[in-house]
Amino acid sequence: MLPLDVVRIIVQFCPLQTRWFCSFLSRLYFPFSEKDWIAHGRRFQLTTRQQLRLLYERNYRSRLSISRRLNLLWSNHFQVPLAIWSPWTIKRFCRRSLKRMDFYFREYRFVLFVRELGQKYKIKTPCLRKINLHDCVHSTIWFSTTKRLEMVVHNNNSTKKRYCVESSLKSYAKTRALFEFRIVQGQLVLKIRKLEFWV
Repeated sequence: MLPLDVVRIIVQFCPLQTRWFCSFLSRLYFPFSEKDWIAHGRRFQLTTRQQLRLLYERNYRSRLSISRRLNLLWSNHFQVPLAIWSPWTIKRFCRRSLKRMDFYFREYRFVLFVRELGQKYKIKTPCLRKINLHDCVHSTIWFSTTKRLEMVVHNNNSTKKRYCVESSLKSYAKTRALFEFRIVQGQLVLKIRKLEFWV
């Protein structure tokens, strides 16, 4: 095992993104310095720390630089497929059957975000539905094709990870999903990559 001083030196030579995540592990030993903030701002053309936090948290309200690459929407900031956390939704807007689990997110700003993506890239958005007169963003997990999925479950002061989908989607107070934005036959499809629950 490496001494902490050696790890600290290694982290200093890591890329900005890696140093950002290390700062979450320990702000005392791996602090994110003022120079790091300035370098991030220049790299991502952002002006405040709050904008940087939203970007790294994969928040849909962040100032995202997005482009289209074949059948994917692409994050120009991180050079990976675009992955964004949804807002939280409560249990009564999630429906489970024997074959699938449907999630509906009806926060207006998120609905508007998805609608604007469809308009900008001229793709249809069947993931936008109207439920009880409310516009919603919809996504489905099919148990036949999704056997394992990373899920984080918060319960009081504990946090657990689970992977077995069908047996884990039980009782919870609210949930959110990490969406990957795909384009299938000219339509925007929100693929769930990860789930987070509060029990």
